[in-house]
Amino acid sequence: MKNPTAGIKFKFFLVLCLIVGIGSALLYRLVMPGALFLSRYMENGEHSGEPPAKIDEKFFVTGNREIPMRVYSSRVDSEKTLLVIHGVHWKGFAEPRLIHFAENLARQGYTVVTPNIEDLRNYDLKTRAVDDIERSANWVLNESGFVKKGKQIGLLGISFGGGLCLSAANRAGLADRVAFVFSFGGHGDMGRTLDYLVTGRMPDGEELGAHIYGQAVVVRHFAALFVPAEQVEDFRKVVFEYLRGEKKAVRKGLGSLGSESRAIVELLLERDDEALGAILISKRREFTIEKAMSPVLENPPDCPLFLLHGAVDNVIPPSETRLVHQWASGGTESTALVSELIKHVDLDADERDPPLGEYWKMIRFWTEMLRSY
Repeated sequence: MKNPTAGIKFKFFLVLCLIVGIGSALLYRLVMPGALFLSRYMENGEHSGEPPAKIDEKFFVTGNREIPMRVYSSRVDSEKTLLVIHGVHWKGFAEPRLIHFAENLARQGYTVVTPNIEDLRNYDLKTRAVDDIERSANWVLNESGFVKKGKQIGLLGISFGGGLCLSAANRAGLADRVAFVFSFGGHGDMGRTLDYLVTGRMPDGEELGAHIYGQAVVVRHFAALFVPAEQVEDFRKVVFEYLRGEKKAVRKGLGSLGSESRAIVELLLERDDEALGAILISKRREFTIEKAMSPVLENPPDCPLFLLHGAVDNVIPPSETRLVHQWASGGTESTALVSELIKHVDLDADERDPPLGEYWKMIRFWTEMLRSY
C-alpha cells in the first residue's frame, strides 16, 4: 500500500529543489559577475592559486609619436576587448592601481588594452589626449587583431580619463563601435570641475574641500597665469616633481624659482588648499579650456554609460557623475552609482564603515556593466 505522506514529502522536496534552483540561478545572474570581480579587486593583488594575467607590450604609431600599449589576457579565446584609459598620473599605464584593475578585468575573461596617453602622463589637459584615445580605440578595433570585423569594444576611463572617454566615444570615427563607456571618478564639464578645485564647493553649494593634488594639476597647467614668463618652465618642472611625490627634488628645485613661483610651491608642500584656492580664484576667469575636455558640451554617446563615483571624492566631486547622468538620461541608457565605498578611484571602505546595502549596490552595478557586453 502506498504511503500518501511520503508522496507529499517527495513533492514538497521537488518544489523546494525547484525554488532553490531558480533562486540560485536568479542570484547568479543578479550578482555573480560583479561579486567575483569585486572580491578579486578588493584583495589588493593577492590572488591565491590563480595564474597572473599575461601582459604584452605593443606600440601604435601615429604620425611621429608612438603610443605604447599593454595588453592583458588570461585566455586565448576571448571575444570581448576592453580599452582602459588611465587618469592624470606620471606613471600612465604603469600606475599600480590601473595594473590591478586591468589584471582583474582580464581574469574575468576579457582582453584588456591600456595605452600610455602622453598628455595625461604629463598632467596636460588638452584635446590631443582625446585624439589619442580615439586613435588607440581605432587601432584596437581595426589593426590589433583582437576584435572581429563588425564587433565592438568597451571603453573605460579612470578619473579625468573617464570624462575624456565620454568625449572620445562621441567621435564620428567610433560611431557604433563602442559597446559601452565606463567613467570611474570622471568629470563631465571641465570648467565646472575647475570651479570646484578653486573653491572646494560643488554646484549645489555643498563643500567637500578641494584636494591639493587636483589644485597642483591646475596651477601647473595654467602656470603662465601665475608666474612670470621666465619662470614658467622651471615652475612646471618643480610642480611635476611634486605630483610625483618627490619632495626632495621639489625642495632642491625651489632654489631655481623666483619669489612668486616659490610661494606657490611652498603652499603645495604645506598642503594649504585654502590659500592656494584663493590664488587660483584670482585667475579663474582667464582659464582657457578646450571644448573637447567637456563631454557634456556635445550630445551623449550613442551607447550605454556606466558612471561610478566616490561620495566624498574631493579630486573630482561626485556632483560631476550626478550631472553627467542627468545629461545622458534624456536619450542614452545611463547607470550611475555614487558610493560610500570609494574615495577617489580607490575601493576602500575601511575608514567609513558603510552599511551592507552599499556593497549590494556596488555588486549590482558591476554585474550590470559586465553583463552589458
